[in-house]
Amino acid sequence: MNMDLAELQRMFHYVVTRQLDMEVIMDLDTIAELNEKPENTYQFQRKIMEAIQNSSKLFGISPKMMTGQYGNQGDIFYSVLFNAFVNSYDPDIPGFFDVQKIINELQPRDFETSANFPFVGGSRQGELDGFFYNDIKNVFGPPNYDNGSSDGKVQLEWEIKFDNGVRATIYDYKQYDYDPYNEVDYWSVGGNSTSSAAEVYKAMGLIKFLG
Repeated sequence: MNMDLAELQRMFHYVVTRQLDMEVIMDLDTIAELNEKPENTYQFQRKIMEAIQNSSKLFGISPKMMTGQYGNQGDIFYSVLFNAFVNSYDPDIPGFFDVQKIINELQPRDFETSANFPFVGGSRQGELDGFFYNDIKNVFGPPNYDNGSSDGKVQLEWEIKFDNGVRATIYDYKQYDYDPYNEVDYWSVGGNSTSSAAEVYKAMGLIKFLG
């Protein structure tokens, strides 16, 4: 099933004009104009995610528009919509959202992988549930670290940098006694941004609702 992008644009406009409080809108303006993160990232993300989930029902937009079935399908779907909403918001245009910008944000980005990227820190941002080693390797190539972490909690890890500067990692956290090459089918996605998981999901081809 393909998503009606005009309907998605209308839903995004509805979220801004009918669902969000002024504090969140001011944070959106700051991101759009100054590229600065809000002070309370958690509250900012929570309010927008709730508004998108509640509004999507009114506009007939749901995870059923994705191709395939995944263990965390709803999380994947709304994570990508949140990312598209925040990054395509423009306070200087009528309606706040341009369809072409939304399309751009829903497309997979170019990336590179390396074990030599500068360390930037980060935290867990999402997960890949129901995917095996070869599923990830077919997209991102072999892992950048395959000797295991010093504490034994991670066996394999990919380090990824997307062309918008977003960093992400994929790793098998605490999958003790399971062969990561053949048995592990649950992977954590980490990164330095709320966009990290969304970029991984798009690269993995989990979001294909554009005709």
